[in-house]
Amino acid sequence: MTPDRESLIRWLAMLSIAGLYLGGYLASVSRVQVSYGNPSGALIAFYDHRWQRVLFSPIEQLDRTLFPARWRYD
Repeated sequence: MTPDRESLIRWLAMLSIAGLYLGGYLASVSRVQVSYGNPSGALIAFYDHRWQRVLFSPIEQLDRTLFPARWRYD
C-alpha cells in the first residue's frame, strides 16, 4: 500500500468516526414541545444512559455555546 493511499484511508476513517459521533449526538438531541403554545419546542438532550451523557457532553457544551438560542427553555 502506498503512503498516499494509507493517508487517504486514515483520513476517511477519521471522517467516518467524526460523522458517526455527530450523527449519534444529533439523534440523541430531540426537539420537543416544551410549551403547548410553541409547536417547534426547544432542543433538549434526551439521554437514557450514563455513557451517552459522558460521550456527548463535550459536543453538547459546544453546541450550547455556539447556538444558545436553540437551547432556551421559554
